Amino acid sequence: MAYVRTSGRLFPEEHINAENSFLGGTGIAKTGRYTDFADGATMLSQAITITKRCLVIVICTIVSADNIKKTDIRRGAVNKTTETTISAINFATTTTYSHIQEAWEQLEPGTYTFDLVNTSGGVFSNYGSTIKIVAVDAS
Repeated sequence: MAYVRTSGRLFPEEHINAENSFLGGTGIAKTGRYTDFADGATMLSQAITITKRCLVIVICTIVSADNIKKTDIRRGAVNKTTETTISAINFATTTTYSHIQEAWEQLEPGTYTFDLVNTSGGVFSNYGSTIKIVAVDAS
C-alpha cells in the first residue's frame, strides 16, 4: 500500500474521487423544497473508475423530515451500507434530520456505480443529498 506522510502521520494515497449532489425542488415545506421518491427509487447515483486495487469509501448525506433510516447505499442490488448516523437539525418552526451513511469495500480495477436508494416501504421526502466516493490505493 502506498502512503503519504502528512504532519507526521501516515495516510493511504488517494487514487481518485467523485461526487454528485441533489437538491429537492417539487414540494415546498416550512423548511424549504423537497422531492418525493417512491419506494425502491434511486435518489442519487455516482460511478467511479479505478485503475488499481483500492479501498473505496462512500459517504452519503441526506436531509429529510424523517428520523428513521429509510435509505441504503447500494452497488447493484446489494446493500453496502455499513453505518448510519441521524442527527436533528432544529429550525424555528420544524425539525429536519441529517442522515450520514457510510459504505466501504476493497475493489479490484473497474468501474463501479453506487446508488442511494429509498428503502422506506413508501414515499421518502428528500430535501437534498450528496454522495461522495473516495478510492485509496490498497495495492
